[in-house]
Amino acid sequence: MNRPLTKGLALLLSGLLLTGCAASPETKPAMATQPVSQPDTKEYLLQDHMVPVIIKDAEIRVGETRLETLLEHDFDLTIPVIRNDEVKRRDLDPEEILQANTSYGDAFFWIEDAIFVHLTLEAGAEDIPMREALITRLELHLSHDKDILPEDVLIDGVPVTELTMTKALELFPDYREKELSLTQRGQDYKCTLLFSPETQIVYQFALLRTYEPIEEEEEEEYEYEYQDPVERIWPSKEN
Repeated sequence: MNRPLTKGLALLLSGLLLTGCAASPETKPAMATQPVSQPDTKEYLLQDHMVPVIIKDAEIRVGETRLETLLEHDFDLTIPVIRNDEVKRRDLDPEEILQANTSYGDAFFWIEDAIFVHLTLEAGAEDIPMREALITRLELHLSHDKDILPEDVLIDGVPVTELTMTKALELFPDYREKELSLTQRGQDYKCTLLFSPETQIVYQFALLRTYEPIEEEEEEEYEYEYQDPVERIWPSKEN
């Protein structure tokens, strides 16, 4: 008499087991992540993508800062002078007149024994004394020896002692990377950072304000051949 009941229970349990083991609904495959496209930096303007440089509490913003800012911080600015076929240095005269619509590209000052800055100064539509000239190019020449890098020199708020290639890629994600350099060309400027192969720390920074958009075929990597600072600034013979 119990056989029909037993058979019914068996069928019921079989149905429950089959229901519990049923395959779950198929999960849809995740959408493939699209690569992030790099922005077109050719239309970037310097005023919107400024990279300030601080040297011993003096902030230099290429295209905005005038020479008098450096003079107020007591930097000893020098320029080369040719005498008897030899190039020697003399102090830059802040009252010397820079003629209208001209630039002067031989101003230097030292930060440490082997670390220096090379500047281009520019006048506007009128004759002005050198102290009022605009800084339109800044080249910061550092060292491959990380032990002599100055802690009071900062690029975009980061001490040069800490500015590695990895850190720079975080600061400048739009810059084009090539081997040990980062470069960005905007509509009116070019900025380049070079890194030491020994330390991966920046050893040269260059920022130049330009006036004409850079055409595609004119784009070239920043060329810099290492040269002893003294020989670079004041070579023994005139080129």
